[in-house]
Amino acid sequence: MAVDANTERVQSVNHSVDVPYRHGVERLEAFRFESGEVLPYVEIAYEAWGTLSPARDNVVVI
Repeated sequence: MAVDANTERVQSVNHSVDVPYRHGVERLEAFRFESGEVLPYVEIAYEAWGTLSPARDNVVVI
């Protein structure tokens, strides 16, 4: 897994703030679907902005 963690300065109309930012690529081996079909591997790229809340309810997956 390749991960780069840092802080980005985000500029809005009235102010700017430092926001935790991470991104990377995860490789999954032999991904099997419910149908039984298999992909030899799957690469998933992601970006994470901000901090996960204690309730873990502030996530958006696209």
